[in-house]
Amino acid sequence: MIIGPGKANPFFVPPKEILLGHLYTGLDRLCPVVKSVGTKLLLENMSFAFLPTAQELLSVIKSYGNPDIGNVYDVANGHFSGKDPCEELRVVKELVEIIHLSDTSRAVYKHGPVEMGDVPFAAIAPVLDEIGYRELPVLEIVSRNAEAEIADSARRLAAMGYGSSRSRGHHG
Repeated sequence: MIIGPGKANPFFVPPKEILLGHLYTGLDRLCPVVKSVGTKLLLENMSFAFLPTAQELLSVIKSYGNPDIGNVYDVANGHFSGKDPCEELRVVKELVEIIHLSDTSRAVYKHGPVEMGDVPFAAIAPVLDEIGYRELPVLEIVSRNAEAEIADSARRLAAMGYGSSRSRGHHG
């Protein structure tokens, strides 16, 4: 199950400690449920969340201390937040379970097809090998023409080296 850490009301932003308390309360409720059905809880970096960076999510996951919680790293969200997705992937390498790929610019938030924005996909592929990620990334493209754009994005990514050393096994 993939969740975001939550977002704060932009008009009345509560202190971070209160937001963390809400997140931990949610985790306290969700962790037993996902464990009972044999799955994991994955926290995703989201540029509009109160914990938008990989380092912040990693710190929260570690401080919460439940080994059944992992990470989904979304490269478009990281890039839009002004972060280097390659560096952020290195930060979360020990907990990343799924990687979402889509394109965006830093000026306009999107989850578009590959090469419609400026996410550095060619630089990310070798980092996946470096951190030991062996799964195929998930294309998370939001579009009215999603089927064709997902297929085209998969072709573009394959030309950049995605999938060449991926297997259908666990990473790490």
